[in-house]
Amino acid sequence: DAGDAAAASGERLFERRAYCVLARVLALQGGEPRAGGMQAAVGYRVFDALARHHGAAFELFASPLNARFSSFCSAAPDVDRAFGSVGSFFSPSLDPLLASGAFQANPPYDPPLVAAMGERMHALLASADARRDALTFIVIIPHWQDKPCWRALVQSCRCSAHLRLPQAEHGFFEGGQHYRPALWRAANHDTSLFFLQSAAAPRPSEASLAALRTAFRAAPSALEPPIGGAELRPRLRPPSEAKGAKVRRRAEGGGAPVEAPLSAKRAALLSRPMAELLAGTSGKQRRQARKRLKERKRKAMITDPNAKEKCVMSV
Repeated sequence: DAGDAAAASGERLFERRAYCVLARVLALQGGEPRAGGMQAAVGYRVFDALARHHGAAFELFASPLNARFSSFCSAAPDVDRAFGSVGSFFSPSLDPLLASGAFQANPPYDPPLVAAMGERMHALLASADARRDALTFIVIIPHWQDKPCWRALVQSCRCSAHLRLPQAEHGFFEGGQHYRPALWRAANHDTSLFFLQSAAAPRPSEASLAALRTAFRAAPSALEPPIGGAELRPRLRPPSEAKGAKVRRRAEGGGAPVEAPLSAKRAALLSRPMAELLAGTSGKQRRQARKRLKERKRKAMITDPNAKEKCVMSV
């Protein structure tokens, strides 16, 4: 019937869009699967600690494969836009979005790119100071003491805090978790976390920095829900208020575009990355969990036809 045809059409559209995202990621890695580290992500406890203590609920370097929140910046917005990308961090069109607020940046670990990121952040911070706006960038990169891009950040007059995270005390979600057997890996280097801020931005407290250290130490559990409650869950696009109506966006949290949440149950189901659900499980348990999650998402499509397009591509 018409309903089945529409569902099949939506399935094909989703698969085409998912293929484009995966193909672009592989192309950015030079066609080398072992280079998936460029899409690695911190654990959800870190995201939630940044949102709770510093209001940072927007990522400047993410992709549909690792995004924690429903809106983010990415390197390939032409194929990522259907899954929440608002554009590239380096695009001048995003200057109004980045005028104030708090943002997390965990860029690919490429020194020229990190240097360019730092230059753009300093320009945005200077503009924020001229307007007396509060603007914060929280940057996560390797502890590269020998790299000019690292020294430029640690020596910057905008740097209000710097944390050094020992290699043995933190890890990351695999960037290639959709094809690698391990979903979580220990860090292979010390990591630096910088706070770059305008004069009007509130400075991080010792307690908030200690909470970040604790969050980085915690490997994700498949059975443990994200900390912080429903207000910190990734916010997904709600169904239209009327058939054919466009979903309206609104600004919240210092200019970052967000959207009204779905029900807590559906948001929890559709937004949690597979890595969080499967960490610490056996191969058989992972296969069974993937099957169950796929069936639940299929059922969710019955009541929200747009849901599958918006969920993290983890099945």
